[in-house]
Amino acid sequence: MKTNKLLMMTLIAGAAVLGLSACAERPQDAAMQSGKYRGKPDTHPWQGGDQKYAGEAFKQGDKASWDAAIAKRMQAQNEYVRIQ
Repeated sequence: MKTNKLLMMTLIAGAAVLGLSACAERPQDAAMQSGKYRGKPDTHPWQGGDQKYAGEAFKQGDKASWDAAIAKRMQAQNEYVRIQ
């Protein structure tokens, strides 16, 4: 009888330890070294990217053509313009 109670308490304690171990989360931020960000540098949307997905209207590095391509895309998604 005493061994059953001890076994049950051990199982409950083990389940509690396993359950609580899932609560810890490690930080996923890039490490800071002497106040500087060491992660991947960001670029403007019109400067980078893969050209095979950009279409003919956009020329890489040209902000004006990027703005025009985005405006054209937004108009193509506008339901009022699309149904007329």
